Amino acid sequence: MNGEAWRDLGREVGGAWWFLEKLADDARPIQDLARLASGRDPVALLARRLLALEEGGPAAEALIERAAARLRALADRAEPWGRLPEEDRAFDPVVLLRRAGLRVLDEILARQQEEVER
Repeated sequence: MNGEAWRDLGREVGGAWWFLEKLADDARPIQDLARLASGRDPVALLARRLLALEEGGPAAEALIERAAARLRALADRAEPWGRLPEEDRAFDPVVLLRRAGLRVLDEILARQQEEVER
């Protein structure tokens, strides 16, 4: 961008400039998680976990703790990065887990649909 054109991308609030860093399109097909959760396959297991995240409570806390433990183990093995501090949580873990779970669910269902159409 040339000159002052970048100023159109931000807003001054309280003496500080704020900018939009990125837009994320989270639009996706609506899935009936309750219906999908009633089965006995991997899709049902994933749907039950996604429902648990939405509902909160002990089941959601357990999922978050398991995911955090796995990420800590990966971070500890990554020599260049070292150990991640516990208090450094820039993102809501429920949002991240739900987004990842829904992405996987969509991929599994799309593959199943492809198999049916063959």
